[in-house]
Amino acid sequence: MPVCGPDTAAALREEADDVLALHQPRHGGSVGEGYADFHRVPDEEVLDALREPHPA
Repeated sequence: MPVCGPDTAAALREEADDVLALHQPRHGGSVGEGYADFHRVPDEEVLDALREPHPA
């Protein structure tokens, strides 16, 4: 994953074979701080994207 907190990455390592997080902010901030644009996506936009056919 692109960004993950260190505590979350540690918890995931207990469940997964491998965890790769490109950026693990140590200051305890939000994941959104690791992105230039991390805006809220309206539910309807997400539902529309899920309804669209995706190539296999």
